[in-house]
Amino acid sequence: ILMSLKLISIWLGQKHLSLIQKEYLVMPDNQFKWTDITGDVFRAYMSQIPDVEEINKKLVDFIHTFDKYEDSNTNPHSFQTPWGIRSKETDHIKKHVFSMLKHSGYSEQFICYELFGNVYKTGDSNVMHIHHGADFTFNYYVKCPENSSPTVFSTSKKNVPAKEGRLVIFPGHIKHHVPKSPHQGERITLTGNLKAIDPRAVQRDAKMFFVTNNLNGVSYNAR
Repeated sequence: ILMSLKLISIWLGQKHLSLIQKEYLVMPDNQFKWTDITGDVFRAYMSQIPDVEEINKKLVDFIHTFDKYEDSNTNPHSFQTPWGIRSKETDHIKKHVFSMLKHSGYSEQFICYELFGNVYKTGDSNVMHIHHGADFTFNYYVKCPENSSPTVFSTSKKNVPAKEGRLVIFPGHIKHHVPKSPHQGERITLTGNLKAIDPRAVQRDAKMFFVTNNLNGVSYNAR
């Protein structure tokens, strides 16, 4: 489906980043155009990644190797890893993220400058929030038992049902939350923040944000 896209004003810190109108061929399974009560018009992109059973099992084990990380920006109502993690499996998911953006009409080069895992136990939730400074944020659903809560875009009340293998990308300035989840077991997601950058700045910017998981010998030096 050939469509015309116009995104207005993504809030980036104290500035606005304006995206020009683009023609694009939609590659994701679904794309949504939503207007929230603040007047923001935005598109979210969603796709189902195939054949991820083994990858998801490894992601679950990988995320469980980290201790809970807490600072002023983490969610107090669930478990979160440190802000920067990496494995072969997270790299695989990122390739799908960059491919979705490319095939949705974005010619900019993006860097994933934060990447972290989230674990929700029964009754856990996530407060309404945005991702400051991110042009786009993605959420990948690693493990979703029956009755797992969706991701809800707070002002429009639109939601993305939690389904294993699902990948959703949306502008980072859009308010969203996760309601208390009545599932049994663990609801696990992988979240990343993306920024469009000057290609010459990729290594300079990327290497500042990532940590090493010594248990697996995994380090993140760039992208």
